[in-house]
Amino acid sequence: MVTVVLFAYLEFTNYATLSMPLRVTAVFLCPASLMTILLIDVEPHTWGIVAVWSVIALTNAILYGAVAAGIAKLFSEPTQSP
Repeated sequence: MVTVVLFAYLEFTNYATLSMPLRVTAVFLCPASLMTILLIDVEPHTWGIVAVWSVIALTNAILYGAVAAGIAKLFSEPTQSP
């Protein structure tokens, strides 16, 4: 969801430069968005950029899932074996 909001904001503002607090927040909430640095030559407002942001959203979802699984494992009660 974070990735979708960030992508929508960038699309509707015509990829305007983000302010520093907004940039830090975006990188903190969607660290996978840093992958766009490697794909700088993809044209905005095309299906190519949609594909790039779809991969970023998938990567971000996997990252959030891994963090959630780690936290769940950390706070789960240990099982007792007989």
